[in-house]
Amino acid sequence: MTEKKIALTEEQLVKGLREKDTNTIVALYNQYAGAILGILVRQTGCHDAETEQALQRVFIKAWTGADQYDQKKDGRLFTWMVRFARKEFTAEVSEKFLGNQLSINEEYPHVKEIMENAHVTPLQEQAVNMVFMDGQTYKTAAEALHISVKEFSQEVHQGIKKLRKVFTSDDNSEENRPSNNGSLNFEM
Repeated sequence: MTEKKIALTEEQLVKGLREKDTNTIVALYNQYAGAILGILVRQTGCHDAETEQALQRVFIKAWTGADQYDQKKDGRLFTWMVRFARKEFTAEVSEKFLGNQLSINEEYPHVKEIMENAHVTPLQEQAVNMVFMDGQTYKTAAEALHISVKEFSQEVHQGIKKLRKVFTSDDNSEENRPSNNGSLNFEM
């Protein structure tokens, strides 16, 4: 006999998660796992056991952190969970490439060097950090910086565009690449 999949509304999902209803986590997984796995696969470039484990951690965080979910602050439940997925990806990249030290601040000069090589402005650096390292929404981060969401979005986009050029440049000149002082190794 096949299991019947039940689709719940977002309000029902949130209520069930907060009440720790096991049927709700099953419904949540059935509704969102495919899309969130797709995001993780696109970010990591592969579908492996680590990606599956990251997916499981996203649902565990939703289960254990449901009381912290605030629709007005966090947006839709799916969006809130996607931020968990991005944080899982960031943690995985951090662990693999930087020894769990992926933070854009003065403590990690190799990351600062990457930002400088990419010619990322201080505002772009802060915007990228707020979204991808801290997991803030564009709206929350824009408010913290006292700029419009549109302007914030443009800063994130421009920062990412500059960073992408550093890592995808066909030009192998040293001036466009971060130095490899033993702390960075982007080969798999």
